[in-house]
Amino acid sequence: MTETSNDAVEKYFYFVDGVKYDSDQEVLTATEAALYLKVKPRTVLSWAKQGRIPAHPLSGSQRVTWRFLKSELDAMLNPPSAAGFGRVHEQQN
Repeated sequence: MTETSNDAVEKYFYFVDGVKYDSDQEVLTATEAALYLKVKPRTVLSWAKQGRIPAHPLSGSQRVTWRFLKSELDAMLNPPSAAGFGRVHEQQN
């Protein structure tokens, strides 16, 4: 007997700063990003303005509202290792 499920998860897409993302990516506010990075929200906003962390401004007339993708913050915190690249391996005889 085959059982079918109607519990399909609906997937949606959204755009941040002109880039298409899917619903699997977690979008954080400045306060949430600050908690995640263990710094103050003012620090996160300052870093965003300076371009020191990946951030996406939302349009606003008087002030900018920033959003942060958790996956981009993770990538910033854990850059790929360069170990093993560019090494010259000596052959032993």
